[in-house]
Amino acid sequence: MKVVGLTTTYVGHTIPGYHGKRVRILAVMRAGTDPDGDEHYVTSDATLARLGGVTKHDRVDVAELRANGTLSFVSFVSFVSCDPLATELECFASLSDSVEDKLELVPTEPARPHTTDAIFATIARKHLRIMTLQVRHRGSLDFHVVSVWAVLDALEAAYRAGIDATGADR
Repeated sequence: MKVVGLTTTYVGHTIPGYHGKRVRILAVMRAGTDPDGDEHYVTSDATLARLGGVTKHDRVDVAELRANGTLSFVSFVSFVSCDPLATELECFASLSDSVEDKLELVPTEPARPHTTDAIFATIARKHLRIMTLQVRHRGSLDFHVVSVWAVLDALEAAYRAGIDATGADR
């Protein structure tokens, strides 16, 4: 199945303003792979097929398709693209077992992080769906569309982590 370059419809609700819009798939970001590895950001259908195709846990780098057929970013630098879950695209909606699958976080966070970096990484994964805080120098991997309520949840979690770390009770 052709995936990279495919035009489909965004049917999810987590990316503001995208519901019902036509989007073009630029790449697939494989869940459970090393974000810095060669098999994480897949831009080739042949490589994707070798890796077993798209799963419900993968994210897909997409850009909005304008009415005139052009993509919604200048040149081919995708720092204004976004990366919804595969199941939020019409062409992969059948991968979802249920609505809850669309909200599932992969990978799971460690039970009790002890360092500040680990706490930040856990909060980013759990509340913002950002799987790594490592800079990767790719717009589609370093920039994320995040809802206001997710930011508020993340700030609350960071505040609570600070209180827990100091032993203060508020």
